[in-house]
Amino acid sequence: MKYKAVIFDFFGVISSEVAHLWFEKYFPDSQIEKLKKKYVFPADCGAVSCDRMMGRLGKLVGISSEQVKEEWESEVIIDEKVISLIKKIKTKCKVALVSDAPRDFLRKILRQNKIEKLFNLILISSELRMTKSNKKIFRLALKRLRVKAPETIFVDDDLSHVRRSEEMGIKGLVFRSEKILAKQLRSALR
Repeated sequence: MKYKAVIFDFFGVISSEVAHLWFEKYFPDSQIEKLKKKYVFPADCGAVSCDRMMGRLGKLVGISSEQVKEEWESEVIIDEKVISLIKKIKTKCKVALVSDAPRDFLRKILRQNKIEKLFNLILISSELRMTKSNKKIFRLALKRLRVKAPETIFVDDDLSHVRRSEEMGIKGLVFRSEKILAKQLRSALR
């Protein structure tokens, strides 16, 4: 099969995770998923703004929303090796970004790091009011990229998202490291 597109997740693949790292500073591991679901998921879905989410998180831990925003931004570390890998594969196929994220937060990161133009397509869950838990986001990506599911690879650090894409016939790769991903993509994109 000749692959024509590779879709990347952002947090946990191109960038460090942010929400989870931030919650780890303030809460035990046993509470993090429940708190992310309550506070971050509504922003990822576009139900609340990024500013409102930051304000709610600030109240939760007793700091200002501005401090929460600064702390979140300080957790962002772009993996330049993954960026280089994307640049290489872009010469062979289309590349897209599909991310569950608050719009303003992610758009700012993409702008500041000058990586918006790296992608043929950017889909952010909060802009679409659907997350990767909904297959419709993958259908939309395929439609806008003008590719079929079997012609597409999806890379994410979250196994549940990879499985969801595979249910549609997309080849899923669970991100472990840039080195492993480079080998997997080299093999797939020959």
